[in-house]
Amino acid sequence: MNSIRASGPTAADWFGNNPGTWVNGPVPAPGEALELLRFNGSNYVTAQNSPLWDFGANDFTTELWANWDKQPGGPIGDPASVFARHDDGGGSQNKWILALGGGVLELIVDNTAQPPPNYSLV
Repeated sequence: MNSIRASGPTAADWFGNNPGTWVNGPVPAPGEALELLRFNGSNYVTAQNSPLWDFGANDFTTELWANWDKQPGGPIGDPASVFARHDDGGGSQNKWILALGGGVLELIVDNTAQPPPNYSLV
């Protein structure tokens, strides 16, 4: 998903064909960029699995704007606030996770078949 149209319960993908579904009722909210959703820690938006999300298979960019009411918890490596992810399962399964943990932005990558040669987190 690239941009959310906050009219629920479907999050439209304005630039592609990967709409998302609201889970546990995120609430539309005013904000700085387009139409936004407010999350409380138990709600989120999910999108269908796609080969587009496979880290290292395609180039992609993840962009977001976030503003917290309070600093999220969770240590580095086990973050409490996940912004975007593609996860094939627990443990050493293929996954990438963009999150805030330990007060820092982190990109967690686990590719069991072919570790990525490089990536940037700016």
